[in-house]
Amino acid sequence: MVCAAILRRDGTLVRRGVQLHRYTSLDPPLDENRLRQLLDDAFGKQLVDHYFDDIRRKEKYWIYLAGDYLGTCQAGASGCCASNTG
Repeated sequence: MVCAAILRRDGTLVRRGVQLHRYTSLDPPLDENRLRQLLDDAFGKQLVDHYFDDIRRKEKYWIYLAGDYLGTCQAGASGCCASNTG
């Protein structure tokens, strides 16, 4: 969903009813492995190994993710529709 918009550079697509979460850290509850897979799939290649280390070195950063890291969220799903983090 968001992947196509990013690849075309059309902006960010936000689906109605999907809760977005803002993270200010790569620490849990953010699932770094799941985020890596999402980015790998979105851009069709693997991130460089130091990608997240580079982000951690930044003074400030925000990561916005949909409830299930894909843009869809079903009520009651594990880890989905949680409150804002960070």
